[in-house]
Amino acid sequence: MTLIIHIGPPKTGTSSIQDWLSKGSEKKKLEKYNTFYFSNSISNNDILFFLAHIDSPIPRKYAQDSSPEINLHKKRAERYIEDIRKLNNKDNLYISSSEYLFRLNKNEIIKLKQALLDIDEDIKIICFIRDPLNYIISQLCMNMRHRIEIISPSSDINLLDQLSLWESVFNEQFIPYSFENAVQEQNGITAAFQRIINELAFSNKPSKEIKIKTHDTKIKNSSTCAELLLATRDYRIKYGLKDDIYYDYLNIARRKIERTLADSENKIGTKIEYSEEAKIYFINKNKALYELLEDKYNFKSSSNWKDYLNPEKYKDLKDVSWG
Repeated sequence: MTLIIHIGPPKTGTSSIQDWLSKGSEKKKLEKYNTFYFSNSISNNDILFFLAHIDSPIPRKYAQDSSPEINLHKKRAERYIEDIRKLNNKDNLYISSSEYLFRLNKNEIIKLKQALLDIDEDIKIICFIRDPLNYIISQLCMNMRHRIEIISPSSDINLLDQLSLWESVFNEQFIPYSFENAVQEQNGITAAFQRIINELAFSNKPSKEIKIKTHDTKIKNSSTCAELLLATRDYRIKYGLKDDIYYDYLNIARRKIERTLADSENKIGTKIEYSEEAKIYFINKNKALYELLEDKYNFKSSSNWKDYLNPEKYKDLKDVSWG
């Protein structure tokens, strides 16, 4: 039995991958290859997050007033995994995709590993890592969508620390991939994900290879234009809306405006970008992360990060307020 666990992180095409895996027609095709997607009716695709959870922050979508109790998620997750363990079908391939797994702390990652080992030792942990500058801007946009207070994205997920944690627990079973390379493949992120599954699960079984027609996938939840983000924030302030609470009417209106902007010939709306000084500050602050991605994982950054290494200017910028 093979377990392929996709851990995100957020803003790396996770929604597109999960939509593809959960689509009814695709699920039936996958099952012909004895391939099954971790998902249930209460936790959706986040079963393994609740299986591992001890004390890390609960994702926003599960912290709404109408959300079920966390213990219910945990009990259902334990039952789901126990059923798989009892089935003990060595020919099966199980795939999980949850961006919230990336945020787990070390004790939770260890707990998850033990739970997976109870099923089988053939485990692969995969993630897509995008250029840190692009990632941090995307995270900032997501925070601004849901909060009045603008918080630093780095306080949400520290890429360097999380990469190191996952690798320390799973060692060679942990395999990061370039998000930028994946989306450039023909038919985008889902085609890249399908290729990776075949490489990891069927490399020694040439007669068994998943062959499903994938369609060109646009990455969902892409960064919203600055004007719409500010308008959303002003709307929350004006009507006293709570942070981190989903309001259907606000989300519907925002999606409608996003589609209008995307279809506009003039492409109205300005994307958030870093200034040159902010790039110097961010890249020098995150030098160790860029070095890890390039030296150990052979990533090619789109930001020419070495051009911005300037210790003296970074020293002067440390006291600047960026909030």
